[in-house]
Amino acid sequence: MADNAYILRRALLIRSLCERDKRLKAAVKSNQGEYISRDIVDALLLVRSFNYGARSVETILGLSKIVDGQWLPSGLPNGEQMGIHVKDRAFTDALLIKVIENAPEGKMAKEIHALYRSHLAPGDSGNDIDWADLPLHYKLSNLGQARGLPEYVARIGGRIDDAGLEDEILDLAGDAALVEKLAQEEHDRWMREKADDGWKYGKVKDAKRKTHPCMLAWKDLNEYTREKDRNPIREIPQVLAAADLCAYKA
Repeated sequence: MADNAYILRRALLIRSLCERDKRLKAAVKSNQGEYISRDIVDALLLVRSFNYGARSVETILGLSKIVDGQWLPSGLPNGEQMGIHVKDRAFTDALLIKVIENAPEGKMAKEIHALYRSHLAPGDSGNDIDWADLPLHYKLSNLGQARGLPEYVARIGGRIDDAGLEDEILDLAGDAALVEKLAQEEHDRWMREKADDGWKYGKVKDAKRKTHPCMLAWKDLNEYTREKDRNPIREIPQVLAAADLCAYKA
C-alpha cells in the first residue's frame, strides 16, 4: 500500500463490517458509546496488510467474542487464529502500545525519541513533539530501533543486563570505525522499514507522497544526515540506562 488512502478505505470497511454484524448492528446504528475499542481500530488501520485482504478483517471480526455490543481486545481470536490472517507484529504492538510504553523496550523507545529531538537543528522539520503526541507509526519505529539494540551489542562482543553489575562495561562510543559500521547498518534498517511502508527517494520529505531525501545509499548521504545515524549508536548506553540496563563485555 503506497498511499495513505488505504487508511480511509480500511476505516470504511471496518465500519461496514460492524454495521453488518448482528452482534454490533444495534450499537452502530444507535451511535451510542464505543462499540469498538480504539485500540482495535488503531491496530486494524496501522497493520500494513492482511493475508487475505478484506476477507481476513471480516474473519477476525467473525471469530471475535462480542460482549454487550462491544468489540474489545479481550475478545479477539487467539494467536494461532490471528496468525492465519495477519503476520505483521505492528498489529500486536498497536493493540498493546499503552502497556509496551511502560515496559523496558518502551522506555528505551521514549529515550530514543528524546535524544533524537535533542539533535534537531533550529528549523528542522522533524518530529519535535512530545512522545504523548507522537503518531503511532513513529512510536513503533522507535520501538523497532530499541528492539535492535541487543543484536548490535551482541555483534560487538557484549551483552545487555541489569545496570549496576560489577562486570566490565562495554565501550560503545570509543571506536569510531565501529560506530561508523553500526550507523550504516542502522541507516539500512531504517531504509528497509520505510521502503516496506511504500516510501521512496524524493528531494523533499512528503508524508502524503511518501518521499524522503534520506532514502539514499550511505555513500550518497551528507555528513549531517550520517551524523543522525551515528548519534543513536553513541547513545546506546543512555538509551539502555532509561530502562535500568547496561551493556557489558560478554
